[in-house]
Amino acid sequence: MALDFPNSPSLDQEYTLDGRTWKWNGESWENITSVVTAGAGDVLVSGTPSDNQVAVWVSASEIEGSASFTWNGTTLGVTGIATVTGNLTVTSTTSLGNTTIAGSLSGVTSIDATTDTTITAAMPTADLTTSGFIEIATVAEANTGTDATRAVSPDALAGSVFGKKTVSVVVFDAISTCTTGDAAGGVFVRIPSACNGMNLVEVAACVYTAGTTGTMDIQIHNITDTTDMLSTKITIDSAETDSSTAATPAVINAALDDVVTGDKLRIDVDAVHTTPATGLVVELTFQLP
Repeated sequence: MALDFPNSPSLDQEYTLDGRTWKWNGESWENITSVVTAGAGDVLVSGTPSDNQVAVWVSASEIEGSASFTWNGTTLGVTGIATVTGNLTVTSTTSLGNTTIAGSLSGVTSIDATTDTTITAAMPTADLTTSGFIEIATVAEANTGTDATRAVSPDALAGSVFGKKTVSVVVFDAISTCTTGDAAGGVFVRIPSACNGMNLVEVAACVYTAGTTGTMDIQIHNITDTTDMLSTKITIDSAETDSSTAATPAVINAALDDVVTGDKLRIDVDAVHTTPATGLVVELTFQLP
């Protein structure tokens, strides 16, 4: 189609024909639309693209650069909301602002504080029926046992009260007088496989009828390792029935507290009250280190 420029144009007046635009500069009509020849026809380049802008199609025959979408050979810059509907693979450091990913995002080694806050706010809180963001419970929270919104790690479970195993040993029955001796009462304990690799973490003892004058002193001896496991013995004070009220608490030797499957432990009563107590039960509690 022949060009038919307006007569007596004013300065900066524009004339457009077939997607091309000219502007009157005071002396002549200046073509202000770039044209790139591409195979079957011309492709119009609109706007005022600058270096590193990535061109996008804005019509069937027109491309336009955008300052919000750039590539300098090293860094891809996207300003605004980016929506990824497939898998996003990134092999170097990437800064994600407000990004929607409908596929998967893997291989992430670190997230800055701003992105972490954004992701956390966007995710639902997980519960028994909803997938989403979830916090790992501490040992104290696992011990409380009432939190329905946190997950328990194997380490926290092992370190909580639910990771403890207690063995209760009747050394003397309720009507028998307590006496001194190694393997008192003729009993010993075999460590089961459920306690393999655990440490002795708590000890306690009680009597049925309190003794008077002096203390009852109790040692835990590992027959297999030929070692005493307590650096300070369990004591039951005069006129008391339980070691929890003892003036001197028992102390477990941290260097000799471990057990494995098949270890044999015995209860040694090293001292009794002047008027001995009757009945004796000793508790041993184990937990993974």
